[in-house]
Amino acid sequence: MTAKFPNLPQKYIRPFIRGLFDGDGCVTYTTCLSINFTSNFYILEYLREYFSNVLNIVLKSKNIFAPIQVKGKYGQIHYSGKNAITIMSWLYRNSNQNVRMDRKYERYMELKDAKVSV
Repeated sequence: MTAKFPNLPQKYIRPFIRGLFDGDGCVTYTTCLSINFTSNFYILEYLREYFSNVLNIVLKSKNIFAPIQVKGKYGQIHYSGKNAITIMSWLYRNSNQNVRMDRKYERYMELKDAKVSV
């Protein structure tokens, strides 16, 4: 629970985050597409700052970054609607079946064109 985000060359950040999502992420649809990442607090802090600063993810709430929901020794960050689609599109861009978990990718493809509430 003390792992930190590794110091990676930029070209490996997306595949690394995709691996985190494939391993401990979730994609669902209730009123809109929703995703979450589950990890330790160091990794989650990196992800939410990265998504905000690099992908220009802007929350509707007063929070600058997605809040970390505490789940015991680990936590989760959650994105929905257009933010979830932006992150997922970025994660799976230029990926193929050799470098992604098809089950999550197919679920994303199935849900991304559903009506997105804003």
